[in-house]
Amino acid sequence: MAQSHASIDLPWWEKSLIIFSFLLMMKAFIPLLELGAVDQTNRENSVILPPLLLLTYIFPLIYLAWNWREFFIKIRRLATVFVLLGYLIVSTAWSQFPEITLFRAVSALLTTLFAVYLSMRCSAEQIMHFFSVTVTILLLGSLLFVLLIPSLAISSGGLYGGSWNGVFQTKNALGLVLGIGCITFLFKAMTSRSQKDIALALCCFAMLYLSNAKSSLAASVLTLLFVCIFSAIRSVAPTRLPLFLTLSIISIIITITGVVANFEAILSFMGRDGTLTNRSEIWSLVEYYIQDNFWRGHGYRVFFAKPDVQMLFQQILQGRVPAHSHNIFIEMMLDGGIIGVFLLLFVLLQAFIRSIIYSISQPWAARYWYLAIMLYILIIGQVEAFSFSNYLWVLVVLVSGVVPTQQSTPAILK
Repeated sequence: MAQSHASIDLPWWEKSLIIFSFLLMMKAFIPLLELGAVDQTNRENSVILPPLLLLTYIFPLIYLAWNWREFFIKIRRLATVFVLLGYLIVSTAWSQFPEITLFRAVSALLTTLFAVYLSMRCSAEQIMHFFSVTVTILLLGSLLFVLLIPSLAISSGGLYGGSWNGVFQTKNALGLVLGIGCITFLFKAMTSRSQKDIALALCCFAMLYLSNAKSSLAASVLTLLFVCIFSAIRSVAPTRLPLFLTLSIISIIITITGVVANFEAILSFMGRDGTLTNRSEIWSLVEYYIQDNFWRGHGYRVFFAKPDVQMLFQQILQGRVPAHSHNIFIEMMLDGGIIGVFLLLFVLLQAFIRSIIYSISQPWAARYWYLAIMLYILIIGQVEAFSFSNYLWVLVVLVSGVVPTQQSTPAILK
């Protein structure tokens, strides 16, 4: 899919459409637009977001219909992605709230089609550029919010008092974007050799620290570390590769052992408690509901809308109902059961392998960007969850469909 082939010179309005779509999928500026009208017990119930997204999808859908032959070729390459989406749409049949499941599943399908449109129109360099422009807008917007409307941009009181959330509803939403922003600007600097990109990466790190989104900060640092190790492995002479790999594996084992042995101290240093800010409590509470619908789940994105679930979490978490389970695999167990988890695992594994092959086969300086994106999503996915109407899912679809150029590509990836 999106590759470093010769870039299509897009008109200004189409570039603006892509950036605006990213902003909407990130749910940026929604607090200002809705002026607190969003139901905080279920933050997916936005009034403004669905119609705006639908408007931005009109042109991509027309483009896909006009270029239907190429579109069907892309679908074949993304067969596992569309099988997963089809399964989520079918989950409407056993959902307690079928209208909610159907609406959100169709929204996920439209978001996936938008990703296919991007892959047909843009190179990887262009997508990285559009994403960096989007993050720049969010950086400036969040800073202006903090200066002009601090009551919206900075959390006051409670567990997250003093944390920046900028133009987002929560500090974690800001942290997720800034984490990818740090990675994107650093890789963009490899191509542009621009001090501006380095400065923007530092600004992302600074605002990430002020947001108190420690999970995103840790995920971005680990991602850059793993990419550096992978790059070093590639640069090692073949005769020294076994020794280098052995030392790398030993170092990783020692690091993991040290983290496990000092887990409580590390959490304390990061300002976390032993529950990972109530995440472990959420995971233990949903365990019964997972067993209750182990094979097929409760239906896509309806679990936290159930009245009995909301009542339970309000009692345990002092009136707060989480928007999701804070883990992509637990979330899928709730949505689609073990069948959905296997489908999601296959999609993520295929995307991860293709990102590795892409990084090896491409000559451009920032060829590791897709690999870094997948590493970041896999790491942050252990403590956060996202819907398939999210910009992170768009990135997963883009990487899933990337076409390796090497002739030696394994058959399963072709």
